[in-house]
Amino acid sequence: MFASNVMSAGPSVTKTYATWDAANKSSLISLTDGDLLAYHNTSASWDSVKATQPKSTGKWVCEFTVNASSNNMVGLANSSFPVLANYLSLNPTSGGIGISLGNTLNANGMTALGGAGSGLTYMLAVDAGAGKAWFCAGGSWLSGDPVAGTSPSLSWTPTSIYICCSSYGNYSPPNNLPGQVLLNTGNSAFSNAVPSGFNPGWFA
Repeated sequence: MFASNVMSAGPSVTKTYATWDAANKSSLISLTDGDLLAYHNTSASWDSVKATQPKSTGKWVCEFTVNASSNNMVGLANSSFPVLANYLSLNPTSGGIGISLGNTLNANGMTALGGAGSGLTYMLAVDAGAGKAWFCAGGSWLSGDPVAGTSPSLSWTPTSIYICCSSYGNYSPPNNLPGQVLLNTGNSAFSNAVPSGFNPGWFA
């Protein structure tokens, strides 16, 4: 876990930022860099990992930096989503965007989003209480407006939800790299601007 002290007029407040959860991942996903970097081995399968600190209320953000592989998905999942041999949007217990050869994937009834691609940093803004989430890449929201609460990229009946990523392990074109996702929950500076009204990270 990463922690930082934030000074205020009163006593200091310690924030514990979410990381990938070593106890809530497929055995084929490995974690490094303080459990912030998740990567797949070379097995030919999709597998997933959830983060610590599920949320059911509040407005939160995080960022994902994906490598130049064609084999990553990032998004959200609930407690029922199985992490072994499974990927985001395969069933109604999860949702996300899949970065595949520079395009987003249609899945689980979602509309394909423009502007996604490998080797980018994505912000995910989540209104857990409303059951809505939005993706941002390169400073632009891929759909709707999280401040106004309109046209979310993902929506669900409010429940406790986890940050989640899925990666495919087999080497494949164009870059012959297994999937790899770096998570930032506020322990480092964000690449994209935090929308007004949202907590600047994912922490407890």
